[in-house]
Amino acid sequence: MRARGARVLFLNEHLARLREGAATLGLPLPPDADLRAAIALTLADNRLADAVVRLTVTRGRDPGRGLDPPTDPRATVVVRAMPFAPPAPRIYHTGVAAVVSAIRRNESSPLSRLKSCNYGDNVLARRAARDQGAAEALLLNTASDVACATTGNVFAVITGRLHTPPGRSGVLPGVTRRAVLDVAAQVGLPAVVEPFTLEALRGAGEVFLTNTAVDVCAVAGALVALPPHQAGARSRGAGHGDVCSHSVGCGHDQRRYRP
Repeated sequence: MRARGARVLFLNEHLARLREGAATLGLPLPPDADLRAAIALTLADNRLADAVVRLTVTRGRDPGRGLDPPTDPRATVVVRAMPFAPPAPRIYHTGVAAVVSAIRRNESSPLSRLKSCNYGDNVLARRAARDQGAAEALLLNTASDVACATTGNVFAVITGRLHTPPGRSGVLPGVTRRAVLDVAAQVGLPAVVEPFTLEALRGAGEVFLTNTAVDVCAVAGALVALPPHQAGARSRGAGHGDVCSHSVGCGHDQRRYRP
């Protein structure tokens, strides 16, 4: 989560998503007021105004072992805050290179739509991307539709319409994703929240990623999914500018993302 002036932006939306995920897992949560107080106290004690905040809730201490959760769980809340380090300005001008990971997102799993600590696939995909000289990796799901990036949601402008995968494609309901859809509605840009393929992504006029830390960042010079012996082949870069030029203002100053 992103804090400015010692206030977390879109905190209501973050807490609502946390509560929905906790309900899926059967994880008890303290009241929102307590979570808000813990965040505010952490920021104040560390004298942080412009910060990144991570709120993690667990079932608490498990007196036993195995997969069965405790019958009387008592949640443990951990708030981590650190000074916000803005991304390098150049990425908003040149975009980032991305590869298409060989790892598939399991859209049939409820965990694919939860913000949790279950990041193993994302870590492996990101590491493989870095090994290929890219900053990010895109994940397809088991139906071969585009799902997400390792740390954010994916948008593409295809035939003049803004596309982003739906939750059923194995997509986390990102807070910045929601903000972009809201901006699209405000400026009259048609938005389609439906599955789309890698082939459609290759033909997109614009491709960009969203998350809380970077807001909106274009993908340029994306790598396509190819057989292993051709995995370094580079596709034509996706254009970017028109949609990214609209101010989103989800965390940074109201930048205009035009390369």
